[in-house]
Amino acid sequence: MTTTTTKNSTQAASLADNCMFVNLAISCWTARKYDTQVTEKVKVEHFASDDSGNFNKHLLSSEKLKGIHSHVAETRRLHQTMTLEGREKGFRLLTNQMYFKYRQVMQERKDELFRKVESFKWDYPYLVDSDRNRLGEMFNSSDYPDVEKLDAKFAFDTTFMPVPRGSDLKVVGLLDEDLKRLRDDIDQSLEDRLAIAMKDAWTRLYEGLSRFTGKKIHAEETIKHLCELVEILPMLNVGNDPRLAELAMEVSASICIHDPSAIKDHKETREEVVQSAKDILKDIESAMSGIFG
Repeated sequence: MTTTTTKNSTQAASLADNCMFVNLAISCWTARKYDTQVTEKVKVEHFASDDSGNFNKHLLSSEKLKGIHSHVAETRRLHQTMTLEGREKGFRLLTNQMYFKYRQVMQERKDELFRKVESFKWDYPYLVDSDRNRLGEMFNSSDYPDVEKLDAKFAFDTTFMPVPRGSDLKVVGLLDEDLKRLRDDIDQSLEDRLAIAMKDAWTRLYEGLSRFTGKKIHAEETIKHLCELVEILPMLNVGNDPRLAELAMEVSASICIHDPSAIKDHKETREEVVQSAKDILKDIESAMSGIFG
């Protein structure tokens, strides 16, 4: 029991050496506006109560703005993929191994976002004018920010913080026993975060394979996301679990070695990889049951 506890504590302490916290904050203009007058009119016409609903206008019909929204959604997905759950509000765990790849990807996504915003701004005056007819009597020019103020509607920031350990706590004026208790609590939280992070990694591999064996296994995006995860999983294996590494390699060797189009278009290949995925899923279920209960 003492050996296991010591091992867990050592692994947890390594979390502070091998990880950091990262927060991704992206803001994006939705081009939606709550319309009080229309909402009240609808409620009166339908004899509805005040809490029956609200009417929000779609101010613009713009493919470029939709493209910005899609870009932001994909960026958030990549952030989730490249980081681990860390039980810290707004922040996720980023391993040192993943740091440089993460910074590169996020910088590229940020640059591309603001290129899209600049392109959208060129069209903006025309879009506002053309939407007069689309919105009819609901059009209100005051709903639209000036083009010069659009930049303030978009933001992209990443914030990094260290993972604390008990020995980092320096507080003047506390009794030694109180300071020790606080440090022990912090170190215990490291063990909890390590367990949460590793469960996140295992769960994502399991869920990725489950989606692959589902009804839409032919979808190339499903295969792409699974193989994307398997490629970076060694950098997410913060607990250095050899069984997780072994199963990720099995997925890579039995599934990701095939071109997605071959899995989609060739029945024999598809049946072979689906069976392999099901076998690996059983191994993952068994491993997770032993680790997490």
